[in-house]
Amino acid sequence: MSRLKITRVETIPLKIPLRIPFATSRAIQKDTRPVLVKLHTDGDIIGIGECDPKPHITGETQASVLAVMRDYLAPALTGYELSEAADMNRICVRMDEVLISNPSAKAGIDIAAHDALGMLKGVPVHSILGQKQREALTSLGFSDLGSVRDASEEAERHVHGGCTSYKIKVARNWPSDMERIAAVRRIIGPNMELIIDPNQAWTVEESIKILREFGSDFAACEQPVPWDDRVGLAEIATAVEAPIMADEAVWSPSDASTVIHLKAADMVNIKHLKSGGLHRAMQIAKVLQTAGVPCMIGSTVETGISAAASIHFAIACPGFKYLDVAPPTEFILEDVVEGLAWEGSKVKPNDTPGLGVTLKDEVVAKYTIS
Repeated sequence: MSRLKITRVETIPLKIPLRIPFATSRAIQKDTRPVLVKLHTDGDIIGIGECDPKPHITGETQASVLAVMRDYLAPALTGYELSEAADMNRICVRMDEVLISNPSAKAGIDIAAHDALGMLKGVPVHSILGQKQREALTSLGFSDLGSVRDASEEAERHVHGGCTSYKIKVARNWPSDMERIAAVRRIIGPNMELIIDPNQAWTVEESIKILREFGSDFAACEQPVPWDDRVGLAEIATAVEAPIMADEAVWSPSDASTVIHLKAADMVNIKHLKSGGLHRAMQIAKVLQTAGVPCMIGSTVETGISAAASIHFAIACPGFKYLDVAPPTEFILEDVVEGLAWEGSKVKPNDTPGLGVTLKDEVVAKYTIS
């Protein structure tokens, strides 16, 4: 068979508890509620994808994803054919024609389509995205908001796991955050790169004050101000020496161009749940590469489907600098797929066709919301 026709888009809502709550300045999560996507075709191939709606990031909920899938995206794509990488752009264009925004819903279909096309062609997803840039990846270590003890224990675990860079969440209590940062620095040593992430919690003035005083210790400060204040982000980038990383300020290739034009960031965190999938994520990466702006491949609390997609993206991504993707079971009680080969902080892509992961049907059934 040389091509596949999409016959049905199946959605399965899941609710998976976290091992411990995950806290940032934007939200505290006790579970994750993804939507599993199965892209049925007229062959024997079923592609799988994952939507990760986060109200505090994308403005989506599980209910909204299910609704737009049912009413807009699934009807728009039923009958579409997949035969080559160029078809991914047609699918993305069609989704954008019938529905603006809703990026994690679109990402679920995009990932499933890449998985299906990879299986049709007998190649891994990173081969569809582009030329293989690297053989293996090392994820950075991380600490979310919590106590000094929590941060220290997390740092010890990640250093033992082989991380070579580190990221710590901060918020609005800077004296308390400094205690956590100091504890992490003692464990990771003076030379490991350390990124701080306020998750949009600061004002422009606060950002400049803090980074002028303490910024020399940081490899980057990620998205200090609200996502839509790109002018403010540029003001910070001009005023301080610490590199600024844009995250929620960049959702699309045009956003990337705007941030570059404003000189608002020295790096960009690309997440497929923000961009609407792997195809648009790669378009963003290419805009950044042209401008000489490196990128981080980021993630959220997710299952191995989204993690596998991010790993394939990182393997093929030009301008890649950091991987912010952790083994899913560091967060969730059980993963819904198998096939990811983690060794501490290090991971290699599964080079079998498609995403290279297989659903664990009993785990999917266990956490499906009826």
